[in-house]
Amino acid sequence: MAGKLLVVGDAAVEVEMDILSVPDPGEAEAGEDCRFLPGGAGGNAALCASCYGAEVSLCSRVGKDGNGERLRRFFAERGVGTKALLFEGALPTGMLLFLNERASSSCRTVAFRGASLRLSSSDFDAALAADCYDLLYLSSELDPALAAYAAASAEDRGVPALLDASSPVLLAALYQKGLRVRVLYTHDRVAGPFCKMAVRDAASALKCCLSLGQRLRADFYVLRMKDRGLFLYDGRTYRIVMVSDAADREPRAHFTDIEPAVLAAEFLGTGDMESACTVAAAADRLARGGDHGRIPGREAVTAYLEAHGIPFIV
Repeated sequence: MAGKLLVVGDAAVEVEMDILSVPDPGEAEAGEDCRFLPGGAGGNAALCASCYGAEVSLCSRVGKDGNGERLRRFFAERGVGTKALLFEGALPTGMLLFLNERASSSCRTVAFRGASLRLSSSDFDAALAADCYDLLYLSSELDPALAAYAAASAEDRGVPALLDASSPVLLAALYQKGLRVRVLYTHDRVAGPFCKMAVRDAASALKCCLSLGQRLRADFYVLRMKDRGLFLYDGRTYRIVMVSDAADREPRAHFTDIEPAVLAAEFLGTGDMESACTVAAAADRLARGGDHGRIPGREAVTAYLEAHGIPFIV
């Protein structure tokens, strides 16, 4: 096992529908395909990290309904610990609707967080105290107050945290609060506008990380630079981890939790952040949409990296 990972985030049912185009108001558009998938940002991250060898537990809330029961069973069957996946009686299980529009090759998302909104600091405290975790993973859709509490509480207990700050709302709120985490992961499309700069190259990416570091302190800053790779800064040196050219990258659907989840699992397993970034970027490169059967396995990622002569830790 790579180590024990506690993932805190939403668990939800994902409905993915393929349509030709989004209808105008008052009109209807026939769907071409429809898929129901267990997920949510926290659920997806937990599943993905488990696929990469981490011993994962998921801290979240689902409704006392059929969807909640199915989610709990699905995660358990795939090796994700569910003792901290609690049932909520007041709200139904969360749901995400993804409309994949073929005419524009775009995806539109509607989110209903449902029972996940009731996840509390006491839920987190109970989950953290239940085991000896090696890393805490805070997913991007968390309430900022809960994310800040969890990061500070984990640090007090000596548990390092990886924060997925790929949400503009979460990044802005936590910057104002001031935090310390082991790993801060975000995107140039989020961090750039927040820092009021265009992130185009290594120099501007470094400037962006230094700006974030004024109040969001981290041992490692990992910045996704669109199709240009991952920018990694450890407070002393920086590098861009690149696993493919932009032209080599095929378009993907909505599943965006692969990269930070693999990053967490690989860092737990090897302790080497550059290698973890390499494997995570390759996994993201090979991802092909929201279906959990399409999470690229470690063997496929290993084969891809070896075929391209890219060094990493096995």
